[in-house]
Amino acid sequence: TAVLLATAALFWFYLYRGVLRRVNRLVAVAHALEHGDHAARTRFSGKDELSSIGAAFDATVDALQARTAQAAEACRQTEELLATMGDGFVAIDHTWHYTQVNTRAAQLLRRPAKDLVGKHVWTEFPETQGGAAHRACERVLATQQAVEVEDYDAAHNCWYENRIFPAAQGV
Repeated sequence: TAVLLATAALFWFYLYRGVLRRVNRLVAVAHALEHGDHAARTRFSGKDELSSIGAAFDATVDALQARTAQAAEACRQTEELLATMGDGFVAIDHTWHYTQVNTRAAQLLRRPAKDLVGKHVWTEFPETQGGAAHRACERVLATQQAVEVEDYDAAHNCWYENRIFPAAQGV
């Protein structure tokens, strides 16, 4: 009976170790994904419950990776559209910082887009603070309704027509 008991204990030890190793692998893959390693997979094989869990986990990660690639492509296409459209386009967040400036807007504002993104609108163009466009932006933020406004820019001796739309992050 001692041999039988020792054999049973050894069997349970190896079974437990095998289960524990795969559970630890699931946890390690979850941590790797959390830290940006989207190539991490369990790669379990077999027909037991842990293999099924690992396969479902891997399938979920594959689907997430495919959706992430689709979203990245949609963003790329949107950025390309905004960059090449003939109208000037800017996005401004709730703290009045430029978040996007397309090529045409940069030309109209007479500044490179890269020099405006992240900058505070009223620091870059203090002469426009309190003007018609500023008041219109405030109105759009308050009402969440689009507004059209024409404004004369004395500094550049030209008129601007602005269509201002509400957005989740600003205008």
